[in-house]
Amino acid sequence: MKKIFLSLVAFTCIAGIADAQKVTFAVSAGVANANTFVKDDSLKVAGIGAKNGFTGGVSATIPFSKLFNFQPAVNFVQKGCKNEKDKSSLTLNYIEVPLLLVFKTRNKDDGDKKADDFFFGIGPTVAFCTAGEYKYKTDSGTVTGKVKFGNNRYNDDLRRVDVGANIMMGCLFFNNFFFSANYNIGFMDLSPAKKFRYRNNYLGFKVGYSFSNGKK
Repeated sequence: MKKIFLSLVAFTCIAGIADAQKVTFAVSAGVANANTFVKDDSLKVAGIGAKNGFTGGVSATIPFSKLFNFQPAVNFVQKGCKNEKDKSSLTLNYIEVPLLLVFKTRNKDDGDKKADDFFFGIGPTVAFCTAGEYKYKTDSGTVTGKVKFGNNRYNDDLRRVDVGANIMMGCLFFNNFFFSANYNIGFMDLSPAKKFRYRNNYLGFKVGYSFSNGKK
């Protein structure tokens, strides 16, 4: 799975060079409202509780027609969950690579320099968890620990690699600043244990700035 993730990162870099004269780049940052959905042996599905975290990254927009673009990105996303009742939380830090097909209006092509462009994107994502931490309260105090990653159902807590789908929409303003919202749903069962299933989801909101490479 690590090789797949590294291959996607390499593909992102290659795609960004493919048509350098038309590629635009962007940086962004914002908040991710994450949750972890759990299914147990009784087939009951429940969300543990939403947790806010940081998200940010860089992206390239590669046009292949007037309306459609390919947009690879490399993002840092904090996922996990939080339970207010027992003051427990799980924080998972991911490097996530979305590969999106983006439809974008071309209002600026009409000659109006103050026109705004709206965009909508959808595509797969691959994410690699770099670190994780859990926290919960007991009668004697707060207990914290590091998440153990692996596929051993007896010794490990979660699997590192997650694969999912991403839906995004937003607006690129006339001054090249933009706002975007995205929903990411994880397809992978992250739990090595057979009796539980864990799945990541998050809703993200970001602001950013888009700039060209200076070539025409």
